[in-house]
Amino acid sequence: MENLTVNPENYKILVVDDIATNILLLKAILGRAKYRIVTATGGREALEKVESESPDLILLDIMMPDMNGYEVIERLKADERFCRIPVIFLSALHDSENIVKGFKMGASDYVSKPFNHEELITRVAHHMFIAEVVNVQADDCYLDKDSGKFELANADPLVYLHGGYFELGEKIGKFGWSVEKKRKKR
Repeated sequence: MENLTVNPENYKILVVDDIATNILLLKAILGRAKYRIVTATGGREALEKVESESPDLILLDIMMPDMNGYEVIERLKADERFCRIPVIFLSALHDSENIVKGFKMGASDYVSKPFNHEELITRVAHHMFIAEVVNVQADDCYLDKDSGKFELANADPLVYLHGGYFELGEKIGKFGWSVEKKRKKR
């Protein structure tokens, strides 16, 4: 088994929120975890930053005055250059209708404000890890219903996500995923 280590210093997160105190809080939390942070205060600026900064993950508010988060994700998912960037909605809208809408539009996750700091860091790390495995190993990822593992179909040797560990740092904790390579049976 080979463990894939996700080093937060290697990843850039775009934080998009029109409220300056929210941006400052997120910069502090994610900065402590050693992620590199880029910010935008609105939807149009977010799209410009995606072009110029190539973030690995986007934390996206929904309610913004110039262009809401739904419009932003719709444009991102329609653009082949950016459609694979994981987007986590971070919003005060916490009703089922908005959460389902976010997922249907292509969000990787949805976190309601106010949020738990440790939960947010764990969710970010989780999505960074999954994106890393999928981007490095293959284009097609699907859940094998028999084994309960995510199989990356185009990988050779085949790659499976399963319980394991990678470290985010002593103060952040551990998150349970690793990568196991298996040879194809001939």
